[in-house]
Amino acid sequence: MVEKQLTISSSSETEDDISRTIAAICEDFPGKYWRDLEDAPLDERYPEAFVAAFEAAGFLAAGIPEEYGGVGLPMNSLVRIVETIHANGCNGDAVAEQIALTAFLCRHAASAVKAAVLPRLAAGEARFQSLAIWEPESGRQVERIAMAATAVHDGFSLSGMKRWVRFADRSNYSLVAARTGEGISLLLVNLAEAGHRITVSPTAAMNNFGGAELTFDAVFVPQEWVVGDAAALRDLEAISAILAAAAAAGCSRFFSRKGVRYANERVVFGNPIGKYQGVQFPLAQCFMESEGAHLLLQVALAHYEAGEDYQREAMLAQHLAVQAAWDSADAAFSTHGGFAFAREYDVERKWREVRFMRNEATGALRRLAERILDRTCP
Repeated sequence: MVEKQLTISSSSETEDDISRTIAAICEDFPGKYWRDLEDAPLDERYPEAFVAAFEAAGFLAAGIPEEYGGVGLPMNSLVRIVETIHANGCNGDAVAEQIALTAFLCRHAASAVKAAVLPRLAAGEARFQSLAIWEPESGRQVERIAMAATAVHDGFSLSGMKRWVRFADRSNYSLVAARTGEGISLLLVNLAEAGHRITVSPTAAMNNFGGAELTFDAVFVPQEWVVGDAAALRDLEAISAILAAAAAAGCSRFFSRKGVRYANERVVFGNPIGKYQGVQFPLAQCFMESEGAHLLLQVALAHYEAGEDYQREAMLAQHLAVQAAWDSADAAFSTHGGFAFAREYDVERKWREVRFMRNEATGALRRLAERILDRTCP
């Protein structure tokens, strides 16, 4: 049997251009911008100016095919977008959510749905950053989803509650998981058309989480706007895992730079603290962990671009990248000492972001245990 060769691509000129462009945009949104958002009222914490800047630069449409008005960049470049945002100290969650959901739509939606939605997203006329899966009683167990989509003429009627739905109040569309006669299905909901039949109740959280509870009251969804089943949901989870790994990789770079810079500047006992092995070794170890996780992310991307099964590698990359980011955050925290608690250094802010990533990564760990290890381990 001849094994297929897997090609792992190196950084391209396009990706380097992306990094430079994003770094320039991020300079306009320093730590103070994000700290001020955290101090704002709950309904004013969405980074509108930041997202609008990326929208104007075409990055929200980066993964949309050119035939629908987008840029048509491959997943490698989309990963670079998310990673670079976080590496520059910003929070790219809203950008990453739209990139993931549009990538999913391109892979699974019917042609009519793509034609109706993708040009609007590409033109900046609409946003798609809302994913509604979790429920009060189901947690992360998809098989326990209770929301029902009842069959009606030419479509479905959607009723029930979803919890921890991000950016719903800033999105025109939401992807909702519900039970139909075919099991778990994914329905694309036009939030504007649903109007008063959807109630959005924001949830206060420790950082710019942007979460809410959504209550659906007989919301009509056309038949053709059912865009996937349980298998498609697993594909979406894997796409999200790749982008989550990219975000974590960016955070690792942020903390590495922060820690090294402070270690070289802070003088104790007549020497920069970076001269002492007690400071050097944790930073070096985190760098090695981050590099290893980044290599696994490249393997996942190679499988994705080759059209092969990439779900295991995506989940592994997410878990290891988040663990590396958490260790990097801890090392940077220890290096800064008491100053890590000072908001102006932004260490504690990004630390909280990584703590949220750790919660998200437990989903990857569970999916690995239930769906993959039983098939690949002796």
